[in-house]
Amino acid sequence: MKQSFFLAPLLLASLLFSTNRAYCDVWIGNVRIDLNQDTLVTSEYISGIIQYQSSTRIITMQNATITMPLSTPISGGIVISQEDSISIVLIGENKITGLVPIEISHSVFHIKGGGNLLLESLYEDSWGGIFFWGLGDWMNRNNGVVISENSHVEINTPYSCGIWTYMNSHFQNDHGCFAEISVNGSSLVINAPRALKNIGQLSLDNCY
Repeated sequence: MKQSFFLAPLLLASLLFSTNRAYCDVWIGNVRIDLNQDTLVTSEYISGIIQYQSSTRIITMQNATITMPLSTPISGGIVISQEDSISIVLIGENKITGLVPIEISHSVFHIKGGGNLLLESLYEDSWGGIFFWGLGDWMNRNNGVVISENSHVEINTPYSCGIWTYMNSHFQNDHGCFAEISVNGSSLVINAPRALKNIGQLSLDNCY
């Protein structure tokens, strides 16, 4: 009996970690996306054109706005929790507003296309403009944002950090979640009390 009580937590932990490794999920404007199906994304929180292409894993935003109120169960305007990288192509002027405009876990997120993207998190308890969560390198995941192709990203978070990663107390010393930010031939503007927090590396190449 004692042995079964001892093994139960281990089996539960194993199940959770194995499930996390296979977990793939994308939400856009409170809409869960089928990664294997092309989708024109529409909801009451979206204006403009947002399309997802399954063959390339590309989200295209064309003069689009996502506005997420606090009342929605999904806090992020775009939420990505998956193993493979995914991209946003920007066309024209685009904006995401919410408790956390972009939330990423276990993924490298590419922003490109040459358009503009404004990320606003105006709530006092906001999580920042781009928020990474998870167990980072301890789970053998790469977390990061790559901004390229002459795109312009502006982050406005007056009460929080522009781009930051979560570190829980248990794993903080050895296995914190660190992200890498790369800005290549593009521009990144952050208006926040603190621009970056727990970022492993910031790379700037031919940018401003």
